[in-house]
Amino acid sequence: MYLRANRSETIKKAKMSFANISKTIDKLFVESIMSKDLITLKADSSLGLADEIMRLKAINHIPVVDNAGVLIGLVTGKDIIRSTCQTQKFRDTCLRQKMSEEMSVGDIMRGGLVTVTRDTLLTKAAKLMIEQGVGCIPVVDVSGVAVGIVTEKDFVNIIAKNN
Repeated sequence: MYLRANRSETIKKAKMSFANISKTIDKLFVESIMSKDLITLKADSSLGLADEIMRLKAINHIPVVDNAGVLIGLVTGKDIIRSTCQTQKFRDTCLRQKMSEEMSVGDIMRGGLVTVTRDTLLTKAAKLMIEQGVGCIPVVDVSGVAVGIVTEKDFVNIIAKNN
């Protein structure tokens, strides 16, 4: 009986906590949680460089921009794995072989991205990510210049901070 009562109390606390977080998130904009120290690449950057940056910076998404900084695509860690080998287990070996063939970021980047602006509500950004089945949404200014990125990790961090 004690375990049931204790679990029930934990569930009540969790529901209250999520209700409070929901009230907070409803009033926040993308700018409040987006990563602003944006690492970008050009379409002609090597796939090896993209992979190395992702490993060193512990990130999974890199926006691809043109010379003016306008967002033209996105490359992810999953994109690199899919395009160079079939499993994570053999990632190092497969990457060396494929990258020696001089693949570029532009060869595998995703285009036609859904984007948001700094003043987009977090709830709208979250809904877009769910609807599109993506793990991040690039943030652009009115000219289409990449100014940030919002990832699933950013949403987890805001929940953890408000708990």
